[in-house]
Amino acid sequence: MATILIEATHSTPLIGAQLTAFLQRSQACLKARHIQRLGMYISPNGTRTLCEMAATDADTVREACYAAGAPFDHVWAADAIAFPKLELPQGTGSPHRPAIPSSPAVSTVNLGDNGTPPGVARILVLSLYTPPLTEAYFQAMRANPTLHPCLAIRRIQKLRTLISKDRRRRICEFSATDADSLREAFRQENVPFERVWTARLQPPALP
Repeated sequence: MATILIEATHSTPLIGAQLTAFLQRSQACLKARHIQRLGMYISPNGTRTLCEMAATDADTVREACYAAGAPFDHVWAADAIAFPKLELPQGTGSPHRPAIPSSPAVSTVNLGDNGTPPGVARILVLSLYTPPLTEAYFQAMRANPTLHPCLAIRRIQKLRTLISKDRRRRICEFSATDADSLREAFRQENVPFERVWTARLQPPALP
């Protein structure tokens, strides 16, 4: 099974009963195609989602979306790279960072739980690359998790990267106090990005 991501925007916000109806409506289409829902990121206003699925391929997931009438912007197969937890600089009032896997690996990684500590947000960053990222870049990133010191200074923890098979599309997951601090860090280090947004995690099970 492959890790497949669905990026989508929603004209009707997925909040409360709308979210439940959306998940229920798609369940039969996923089951018929042996697709497992691993989790879903949802923006606070419910208009943007990132769903993570386990499926045979991206085309199968697109078919399920069409059958369920579920909107999507992009559907793509991804590799997941998890990062070790870093010892961040100490500061007064700084929130505790959630634990993550102890060693980086390219694998399918579940989204985790929804228990974000107080004062800490899940932030997603979309980046596009032309030409594509090289394997040497990822080797350097694994060898040096502190490659971007501006993140540590702002007590931003990089949790994992979801990268497309062609290495042209990447979504990174962070824990941080807010999205603006992450944008500032990226701009200071000239790290390109298309979109930065705050998300909450909807577990795989229906609410």
